[in-house]
Amino acid sequence: MEVGRDGGQSLDREAPLLSRLSPADLVTPRRLDLAVKWRLFRHMVYDSDPEAIRVYRWHIAKRHQSGFVDGEKMRGDATLDHYQAEAEALFKSMKANGFDTKFPIPVDPQMELLGGAHRVACALVLGCEVEIEHYARDAWAPAWDRAWFVKAGMDAADLARTEADFARMVR
Repeated sequence: MEVGRDGGQSLDREAPLLSRLSPADLVTPRRLDLAVKWRLFRHMVYDSDPEAIRVYRWHIAKRHQSGFVDGEKMRGDATLDHYQAEAEALFKSMKANGFDTKFPIPVDPQMELLGGAHRVACALVLGCEVEIEHYARDAWAPAWDRAWFVKAGMDAADLARTEADFARMVR
């Protein structure tokens, strides 16, 4: 049990607090968005899929419109440029140094991501394990699944490619 800031006990976390595993263990149908990020990071490795950038930026823009992107005061292209630059910096850091265990991936009791989707997708591409931190609360965000992508208006060809990438991602 963790001690809260006020000195009281926090029941937010459950044991075991930390564990290490393959990022593929965190891929669920609820997180089709991981395939978009995975495709972007693969493009950073192989420089063979410039469309990955367009699809990634589309996804971030749609998430921003729904209020689920930490764009703070950024708007439009500034938000997209920021996220793309941060993804590139994350890739370079993880490629050089591996997964940073000081920042474990938060997961709920069902092993659904509470954050860290970019790090999970990057780790999948680079083939490194991740460290996770278990929390007692359930995932708060909506599912970024097929239904979300359809509702957000993803082009049929892009959706088919994203679903194919999702299947490839966990092989």
